[in-house]
Amino acid sequence: MSEDRKDLVRSFWEEFVNHKDLDAPEEFYTLNFVWHEPDQYIFDFEQVSRFASMYFEAFPDVTITLDEVLLAEDEKVVSRWTARGTHQGETEEFGLPTGRRFELEGITIHRFEGEKIAEHWERYDNLGFAQQLGLAVDPSKLVRGWTAN
Repeated sequence: MSEDRKDLVRSFWEEFVNHKDLDAPEEFYTLNFVWHEPDQYIFDFEQVSRFASMYFEAFPDVTITLDEVLLAEDEKVVSRWTARGTHQGETEEFGLPTGRRFELEGITIHRFEGEKIAEHWERYDNLGFAQQLGLAVDPSKLVRGWTAN
């Protein structure tokens, strides 16, 4: 059972992110799932589709590499991943394309109910991500409240 769940998590990331399959969550998630992002909760497939579409539009070349997939408990699988891409598309969330590349490491905890994922917790460095895109000031460049050149 645990190896099947780890394989399902691997398949989810591959289909959803690397193949940009917006229908993948319906295959891998329960109907009443909860997706915990650092700054929001996502509760249904339509919200997942909008959320992912925005990222895929801003970063059409985004890929995810699974660095590690571990069984945490019988009903939980943890994936440690690295996402990479280039800011190429204009979106309300990310503004005009910067052409900058990013590399973002994260951890996701997936809780299963039966053969499907019921909850999903994401943790990654939002500030570091924004800084790589030039959308946030690097605190190390601040001098007494002024931005250093």
